[in-house]
Amino acid sequence: MTKGIYAIIINVRKEISLNIGKKKKYIFLPGYYIYVGSALGNYSTNIENRLKRHFSNNKTLFWHIDYLLNNPNVEAEKAYYTKTDQKKECELSSKIMAYSNSNLFKDFGNSDCKAGCKTHLFYFNDKKNLENILKSAFKEIFLKPELFTK
Repeated sequence: MTKGIYAIIINVRKEISLNIGKKKKYIFLPGYYIYVGSALGNYSTNIENRLKRHFSNNKTLFWHIDYLLNNPNVEAEKAYYTKTDQKKECELSSKIMAYSNSNLFKDFGNSDCKAGCKTHLFYFNDKKNLENILKSAFKEIFLKPELFTK
């Protein structure tokens, strides 16, 4: 694998409060979340290694998403990705935001965003239709998603 963008379906089993970085405190309600990211580098930052890292329990906390996925009440259930060298992470985020139940996570996962995204993490009350939402969002930006297998 090489470069690409991805979206992870995350299950938060009970309400949690997390301090992320120096100034941000977030409260995560029980439910499902979609996190959108990219891996546009080579070697350790290629799409395959980035996704393996997100699904690993043995990692240094670096990105916002690491802090969330490190919590014992949180599980990354599955991810969809597509190989591309195009910077379409923000386009994918905007498509998913249209389906989301809220936009509570200002500045989560988008610190390197140049498109003005409010967040790259989106909340959904339940799991119903999440995979269809993801597949549709990828198709709306003319990309074909593949299921990542751990």
